[in-house]
Order: sequence, then structure tokens, then C-alpha cells
Amino acid sequence: MTATSKSMPNPIMHIRGAIMLVNFRGVGNFASELARKMFFFVKLTLPALPASCHNTGRFSFSDEVVEADRIACARCESPTLPTRLGDIAFAIFVLRSKIDKAGLDLSNPQPIRDIFRQSRILDQQMMAWRISVPREWETFSSVNSDERKQPSEDARSARAPTWLGYTASYPDLSIAKLMNQFRMHSLAVQSIHIRCANWIARYRSTEHTALEVSMTEDVATIKDSSTDLKAQNVVRTLVDGICASVPFYLDKLGLKGQSESIGYNRSAGLLSMPPLAGFVLLQSLVVAYTTPGIPADQRRWILGKGLEIARHTGMDEEMVEKTLDRLAASCIEATYSPFAGILEAGYGDTETAEPFLIVPFESREQDGNGELLENRDTGNFVLVLEL
Repeated sequence: MTATSKSMPNPIMHIRGAIMLVNFRGVGNFASELARKMFFFVKLTLPALPASCHNTGRFSFSDEVVEADRIACARCESPTLPTRLGDIAFAIFVLRSKIDKAGLDLSNPQPIRDIFRQSRILDQQMMAWRISVPREWETFSSVNSDERKQPSEDARSARAPTWLGYTASYPDLSIAKLMNQFRMHSLAVQSIHIRCANWIARYRSTEHTALEVSMTEDVATIKDSSTDLKAQNVVRTLVDGICASVPFYLDKLGLKGQSESIGYNRSAGLLSMPPLAGFVLLQSLVVAYTTPGIPADQRRWILGKGLEIARHTGMDEEMVEKTLDRLAASCIEATYSPFAGILEAGYGDTETAEPFLIVPFESREQDGNGELLENRDTGNFVLVLEL
């Protein structure tokens, strides 16, 4: 609400204000329906923001708020799917507030071990949440070859190449929003998990033995190529899922027709876009755009769609692009700054390296013909292409 056509508000200030208000209210966050709604919005929104927005070493919820939320969750006998996701998201945010500080102490691995275990529990909870989602809430379809080959109708669409992945549809926008929140929170908890694994790998690479930091046997070293490959598969699946939701959003917000939705602009379509709905989609695109390791063409597609939304909501496109690029660059710094030396240890360059949780894909059928295949562990679909 504080944005203008030429400037975007500093997200750090909004995060600081939201956390200060929540901490000031304490148990009062549960005193009224309005206070509970505001607290729930904070729980569900803040953990999904890019890592660079959090500056997690400085911002955290008070112990009073954390305990009050735990008690409130325990009293809820039949939580809804959004409520359950909000509870997990709050735990993710609390954990993110601990990892930077814990990572600075290179002499004591115990805090990182504890955070690592908690992140694994959170990941299991996220997967359990995804499995409990009704199948009809999210259905997928592939983009046919004719739609892929249609010529560009707008010179600006060259900045947003035609989407070559799959598309998703939902019963309504609220469910589409919920599914993207799941993906954004999944990226956050995965980042925590692998950052801990990287810290342990670096700790072991100095003068410490594996017994000093005994972890589960599936924690690979940062030089393990299979770890990097699996991590890239996971990030692609999550970011692809966000991209797949964009056609549905734009169709609901005014752009009609599959060809316009997947890569071409129709300027009049979004003039009446509800600002909040546009913000919800833009938030998901920001998280996807600032995720290191995604292909350059896909990043340009995400940028193009983000600028399309900005254009039709009266914001300056150049300003938005610069802001997104700045966020993307600072996300890499925020990810690795607490662990100085990790990049030198061999994980990779800053253009492609990113810590992500390795989710088991063993149950996925293999196919090299671009078929849509279901990952039975999560209910997600992945597009397998033979390279």
C-alpha cells in the first residue's frame, strides 16, 4: 500500500513492523478474531519471503508469542488445511531466525545439529500436508506443441519466452494461492536443511571427524555431485509449480485464452486486476525469480510475467526489474554469508549454487519423452525431458 509508480517499499521495514506488532501484542494476538486473522496472515506470509528479506539474525518472534502459538495450536481440535500450513510456516520462520546465529559459531556443532533435525521434521510435516490435499484441488496439463510455436504478438513478450512446461488449474484463486504458499514454504525449509548439511560438511573438512558431528547417514558432502543433481531437480519442481499456476491466475484476472496465458500479452486484460490478487501472484513470482539455480530462460519468463503485472497495476517496470535483480543477488549473499568459505569448499559458483532439501524421487517413473509423471511421494507432477 506504500508503493508508488516509481518506488517499491523496503520489505525489511514491513517485516520489522509486522514482527514488532506481533511481539508487542504477545498473547493479545489471540484475544480477538481480528487479531487472530492478522497474526495468521503474518504466520503464513513472512516465511515465504526471499531469504534476503528476512535478515534472520536480527528479526525473531518473542518467546511469549512462540509459546502462545504452541498452546493455541494444541487447543485446535480440527485444524483446516490453511491453518495447518500456517502453523508449519510459523515454525519455519522461528527456525530461520536461529540458523544465522548458530552458523557463526564454528566451534560448536550442536545448535546446527538441532536445527537440522527440526528442519527434517518440518519437511516431513510439509509432505504430510501436501499428501492430505484433495487431488481435485490441483490438476495439471501439458502445453501442446501448437501453442509452443505461436509467433510473438508483442515485442515485449520476447522478455518472457513462451512457457514450455505444464500448466495447473484450481477450483478458485484461494486454493491456487494456498498451493503456491506451500511451495514457497517448502523452498524455505529446504534451504534450512541443506545449509545445515553444508555447515556440517565444512566442519568435517577442517580437523573434525564425522563422529564429532554424527548426523544421519544421508547427509552428503557438499562435493557430492548426486546431491547437487537431486537438489536441482527439487528446486525445478517447486519453481515449475509456481510457474504452472501463472496461466490460471492471469486467466482469472482478465487474460483469456491459453496462448495469451503462456507467453503473450493482451494489455487490456489486466486493467481491472484486483490489487491484492496481483500482489499474491507477484509474491510467488518474486520467490521463484530470486531462487538461485533456475534456468536463464525460465528466469526471464518469470521476470516478464512480473513486469506484466507491474505494468497493469501502474508500477514502473524498470524500477520493478531493478528491485527483483537486487533481491536475487542479495538472496545468494544471505544464503552464504553466515558460512564464509562454503563456496571455496567446492559447492559451486554463486550463479548456480543453492542449498535445497533432497526429497526422495525414487518412486517417480522414468520417462525421457517429456511426459507428465507423478511423484507419488508428494502428489506433485514433474516434467521429465530427455536432454
